[in-house]
Amino acid sequence: MGNRLALLAGLVSACIVFGQNAIASDESRIIVLDRADGATTRVRTEGPSGGCPPTVIFSHGLGGGIGGNSALISQLAEKGWRVLALEHVESGPAALAGMMKAEVPGHYFRARAGDPHRHQARFADLDAAYREATKSCRPRQFLLVGHSMGATTAMLEAGAHAHFGRMGADRFDAYVALSPRGAGMLFPPDAWQNVDKPMLMVTGPKDASVEGDWTTRLSAFEGLPAGRKWLAIVPDASHADMGGYTEPVASKITGLVIEFARSVAAERRLLMSSVAGVQVRGK
Repeated sequence: MGNRLALLAGLVSACIVFGQNAIASDESRIIVLDRADGATTRVRTEGPSGGCPPTVIFSHGLGGGIGGNSALISQLAEKGWRVLALEHVESGPAALAGMMKAEVPGHYFRARAGDPHRHQARFADLDAAYREATKSCRPRQFLLVGHSMGATTAMLEAGAHAHFGRMGADRFDAYVALSPRGAGMLFPPDAWQNVDKPMLMVTGPKDASVEGDWTTRLSAFEGLPAGRKWLAIVPDASHADMGGYTEPVASKITGLVIEFARSVAAERRLLMSSVAGVQVRGK
């Protein structure tokens, strides 16, 4: 019980970081898009604005916001990627505030993270951003990257099936799941068997999960079929680190994402990581 409470405390601490929205976003970089359900969503854009550059859509975790994940997003933009960072209002800071007030925060967190209506809202945000990113041309490289609950969004889009079913349409060239959620209350053990596209999953020894310690996340990678699938383990990295808030982990994740994209573009079956200290497994 003590270990579980410690894991929950670490997760809550990480969510506090998410809710703080690490930078004050430049309003000129924020666009408002219509969702198919009649609502609107805000998207932060970073990187090249003209032409058809390689593009990442980034989905934040529960409690996150449009100003968060700043180090990772800015570094990808500096590497020449256009980044569209989603704002998921239905699973944003207000959800975090409710968790902090709940009598049993862990139960509250699990209920919100597994609520299909919140996932449907996240996909309404994703659909709007996808239309924006492809309105003039389809990017020559197009990745969906997500952290925590955003990793769940990426996995569902790629073909994973949660207990409540499948969402998404596998529209991207490849997927990155930072802090993927493993089998448990949200995903059955065979959830990932239909994921065909290349996928990179990233975690670390301090990346606690609501299912337990970081090793519970590994079942997601183990459930993937073989064929350009990789797992990267970043030493000493916590759940907040995985979101791309802190250095030097953000630089390591940036390096992994860039190398992953190059491997996908070259149709290589091996990910030759040059990122110091990071262990990479493939299948």
